[in-house]
Amino acid sequence: MKQVVEYQGIPVGVLIPREGCLAFMAVKYDVIELDGERFSSAAEARAAVQVQMRRRDLGIPVGSGVADAVTILEKSRYNRPSARVTLT
Repeated sequence: MKQVVEYQGIPVGVLIPREGCLAFMAVKYDVIELDGERFSSAAEARAAVQVQMRRRDLGIPVGSGVADAVTILEKSRYNRPSARVTLT
């Protein structure tokens, strides 16, 4: 069963079961770096979407490295919008 990943109520990707994990298919450019990534859970995918969207909000260029974004996300823990996964 596919799972739609939303960010602030807007679909940004789909999780597709593949080889024991969940493969992310981006449907919005803002999360294109996650396209094809595999996650062990929907929660892990949501966290990755939050990191990507926070990068966008802070003006961090696409392709600049996930470690930098994780650091920024940790520092700005109190002002981050939520992402959610809905089953379809």
